[in-house]
Amino acid sequence: MKKQTKCTPEQKHQQVQLKAYELWQKAGSPMGRDQEFWYTAVAILDNPSKKKIKATA
Repeated sequence: MKKQTKCTPEQKHQQVQLKAYELWQKAGSPMGRDQEFWYTAVAILDNPSKKKIKATA
């Protein structure tokens, strides 16, 4: 079993920000959907074993 390391709130924010940006780019950079990609990124990072979570097109 892997030992998870804790990260600071700033590190967590940066991880979510990068993941949300990645998802946004992959979706074609649609305007007005920032919260959708943010919350999808949080869900992915909080549940890495659930790989099929994605923003809807």
